Formats: sequence, structure tokens, C-alpha cells
Amino acid sequence: MCTRFVIVVCLVSFAGMLPGEEPRPLPALAEVSLIRIGTPNGWWLSIRRNGSGSVNFGSGGGDVAAVNGRAFDFPAVYASLAAAVHPEGNMGDSFSIAFLRSNGGATVSQFTDRAEIVGTLFSTAKEHWLPVNKQRFDELWNTQPPVPKK
Repeated sequence: MCTRFVIVVCLVSFAGMLPGEEPRPLPALAEVSLIRIGTPNGWWLSIRRNGSGSVNFGSGGGDVAAVNGRAFDFPAVYASLAAAVHPEGNMGDSFSIAFLRSNGGATVSQFTDRAEIVGTLFSTAKEHWLPVNKQRFDELWNTQPPVPKK
């Protein structure tokens, strides 16, 4: 019973809406403490209100890099993503965007296909990251980039 509850919570948090559910409005900028971006091929970028963040690859937890403070202009990131998201999509072929509320309220997850926005954010992160294993991160970036080149 507990396992099913955890799985459902994770799916709702990262997959967006349940079937038949109305889209939740995006929280206002003042309510958001973190924006999390996921790519179809397993990259995750978290951007905090103070401009710092982290980059992760895969689900194992070992491939992680801190992004030092002030790398991002949080209000500008919020504005560009809020204008580009839509409630329909899936993590297999769209970029997932989660707006996490600072008060612990419901996370609003939506999707975008705007590779240029996501690519710019990941490139900014790369310019400021401090990976645990730089050689491994460079290899992942070169062989499985967050936004594949077309």
C-alpha cells in the first residue's frame, strides 16, 4: 500500500496532470523556490531562487554537479519558462518543467518543446558547474547532451 502511494505521488509530481484533471495554474514568481527541468534522456537541472542550482544525470545520484550561486537570473528563467510551458506532454519526448512552491504547496509540472530555452539554461549551468567528476560529466555532455543536436 505504501509503495503504491509513493509511486502515485512521484508520477503526479513529475508527469503533470492525472487523466481528467484540469490544468493547475502556474504559481506566481513570488511563490516559487525552485524550478526543475528534466530532459527525455535523463538530465535534470534545478535552479534555486538565489541563482544557484544543480545538474544531475540519470537516476543513480552519482552524476551530480553543483552550479555556483548567481549563475541564473531566477525571475528571467521563470518568465521565459512560464511563457513556454503547456500542460500536455510526456517526459519521453518533451522537456518537463516543475515549479516547486516555497510553502510546500502542490508542485505544478508542465512541458515544453522549446529546446532553445532549455539548451541555453543547461549551457549556462555548464559554464558554472562544479561536477563531482568533471571527466565523466564532459563525456556525458558530449555523448548524450541534454538537448540533442539536430
